[in-house]
Amino acid sequence: MFKFIGNRIVFALLALWLLATVTFFLMQAMPGDPFLKPKALPESVEKNIRAKWGLDKPVVVQYLVYLGNAVTGDFGYSYYYKGSRTVAEVIGAGFPASADLGIRSLTIAVILGLLLGIVAALNAGKAADAFAMFLAILGVSVPAFVLAYLVQYFIAYKLTAAVKPVLGFRLFPITGWKAYDFRTTFGFKVLPVIALSFGSMATISRLMRSSMLDVISSDYIKTAKAKGLSRNAVIAKHMIRNSVLPIVTVLGPMAAAIMTGTFVIESIFGVPGMGRLYITSVQNQDYTVIMGTTLFYGAFLIFMNLLVDIAYGLIDPRIRLAD
Repeated sequence: MFKFIGNRIVFALLALWLLATVTFFLMQAMPGDPFLKPKALPESVEKNIRAKWGLDKPVVVQYLVYLGNAVTGDFGYSYYYKGSRTVAEVIGAGFPASADLGIRSLTIAVILGLLLGIVAALNAGKAADAFAMFLAILGVSVPAFVLAYLVQYFIAYKLTAAVKPVLGFRLFPITGWKAYDFRTTFGFKVLPVIALSFGSMATISRLMRSSMLDVISSDYIKTAKAKGLSRNAVIAKHMIRNSVLPIVTVLGPMAAAIMTGTFVIESIFGVPGMGRLYITSVQNQDYTVIMGTTLFYGAFLIFMNLLVDIAYGLIDPRIRLAD
């Protein structure tokens, strides 16, 4: 098991180094200049600024310095934000909101997705199966921004109009994000969580249904039934356990994508998270923030995939033995 984990860590570090290298040289090739906005600076001022940020050094030297600083978590200072804010501070300001939204959304997506998939598989061809698959098809077909506007209109606008005079405040605000307002924090987070979790829930439910249908027809399930095990024991110990591997596969990238922010949902609901931060940094040609957030995204994705590999080895020992 330790050899299995060690190999995965080595591959993860190599992937992270490759991501950092590609990101750095893509930024070097990127057109535009953050110091020329909104208008060109005097040559002497621009020269001093480039010397301050080390941009007057050869590209190879910049790359080595960048890698050395990245190892310690130092991505430099933002070119755009005033007050000499470091990239770590900028990321630290946006990640908590994205992580909060992502954890809530992922939790709901996994629980409801597994339940829908299990119910659909156990009732294949029946009304429960049709209803679950209708929700799944709806979830993968409707774009997130359409669903976001629908829940804003029908839940935040129509549904809460009747209860606002009684409560004195809007139960489900249309937009905004208040992390520490305990009276209304639930209302602010419900709608973006619904909009963000629905697509992932649909994906998980479809995978779980398909996987369980394959498992149900397996010989070892027939053997378990022939041995006299109860229906609940067969479902819990044999069907579900052997059906979750495809779910584990998608959880890594799914968790990384959800927890590091989605630009569409965060923009519609006014969530000050990583998604909006990344797009803003691209628009402002804030190279250090672009590189920092890209490396942060990649490191988070690689870490989640590493956890998936370890979970694979724990769930199915044949995987680590074959490594």
